[in-house]
Amino acid sequence: MGVDEVTALSNIQITEDDLYPITKENVDYFINELGYQGIGTYEEMVQKIQKTGLSIENFYITNKVLSVFVYYKYPVCIELMFQLEDFPNPVGKSYTLGEYIQKASGYVMEEYNAKDFLGALQRSHKNCIFMLMNKMYWEVDEKERFKLFLDNYTHYDYGHGVLSKELVQDAFRCRTSEQCKEMREEMEKVTGKTLAVTVYRGQSDKSTNYTDSISWTLSKEVATRFAKGRGFGGEVYTGSVLVEDVMAYYNGRSEQEVLVLPSAVKDVTSMNQISMTDDYEILTKERYMDEYSYYRGTYIFEEYFHNFEGIHGKNHCSRVLLHSLSMARELQLPDEERHVLALASCLHDIGRVDDEEDEMHGERSIDCIGEHGISVVGINCVNTDDAYELEYLEEDAEDALYFLIENHCISDGKAKTALEQSDWDEEKKAYVWRLFKIFKDADGLDRVRLGDLDSNYLRTEAGKRRVFIAHSYLKVINR
Repeated sequence: MGVDEVTALSNIQITEDDLYPITKENVDYFINELGYQGIGTYEEMVQKIQKTGLSIENFYITNKVLSVFVYYKYPVCIELMFQLEDFPNPVGKSYTLGEYIQKASGYVMEEYNAKDFLGALQRSHKNCIFMLMNKMYWEVDEKERFKLFLDNYTHYDYGHGVLSKELVQDAFRCRTSEQCKEMREEMEKVTGKTLAVTVYRGQSDKSTNYTDSISWTLSKEVATRFAKGRGFGGEVYTGSVLVEDVMAYYNGRSEQEVLVLPSAVKDVTSMNQISMTDDYEILTKERYMDEYSYYRGTYIFEEYFHNFEGIHGKNHCSRVLLHSLSMARELQLPDEERHVLALASCLHDIGRVDDEEDEMHGERSIDCIGEHGISVVGINCVNTDDAYELEYLEEDAEDALYFLIENHCISDGKAKTALEQSDWDEEKKAYVWRLFKIFKDADGLDRVRLGDLDSNYLRTEAGKRRVFIAHSYLKVINR
């Protein structure tokens, strides 16, 4: 299980439909179909629950969160983190399962009976807050409803879709004039006095789609961060909202969050980032992925690298190769130019002797090509009916390849000077420089592995459209 999955299971909000009553049929399904070993048999569960003196009807199992067992009797919902075992307490009194449930239930009921609904929710199973809110909200005095909604909505990053649409609409109906004035003044600190504001939404395949979401932001940078987060296929959307339609503004986490009904966001457009899913599908269909596999299997060898598993080793070169092929396809480069980019991607770092900044490793990489007797030959799968064709590079293409490898590790200014000092004609210089910029972007996109990719330094529009793809491919190509 990866970090994304653990994060989701730790924070996702679930519904009553995600809770399975403890029956023999459900327990067998969890064990035999879902692979939940070690949770005990149905008979063992019944025996443990009977010892608590509580009804088995209030015990549930779920596969949606980390803790499999849940005790739920509205308004009480308790996470049973030690399954159906007793609860140890290393700094105080330990409890039997029944004692723990009774004590935790008492805390919730004390807040609930005092009409401290926020306190009751905070005492509850953190993955069931919105499930409980869908019921508890309607017990709250109208003048307190919006605050309860906002406090909980902005506290949790996941599962906002669990909240009923009726609840959301009612929460905004219940805003007081003072709350509206305060939020408007806070938002004007960012936007100034205006009739409409531009909003952004960053999302991935794990996110609620913008057509159903009420959460946007005034910050493109915040939206970009969310698009690059959990999941794949990151994308940023932008739209326009009348200030009078903004239902809430919250900047408690410096996210400049704007809450607005989906129908109020007008002129929504994508900021033209390419999704990994679309990219992979087209690269596969047009056989660029076949080329990727052949190049990787032919040129990315452990014996060529000082540290094959390091940050400049096989995974890095594989991702650069994929970015190069993807951009070559978008730009519809001729086969030979694609070969230059692919070969440079595979071989540009084989001269590295460490992972430090090193302006000489490009030259050493060229030396290593000779030392290892590497034959630089293009592999064409895209424009052939055969499995592949080997294509030798013409002189200009081979010169371009070695220029890219030698100069990829120095500044653009130094590389440009080196190019101008060559005896090549202007047409060849322009040809080499065009490929150099594409390759530098392909290499630069993988700076996501270091956490310091700045898209402002990318040179080509094709590169700038691949920032989110770079984050997705980092997750995929990591072994």
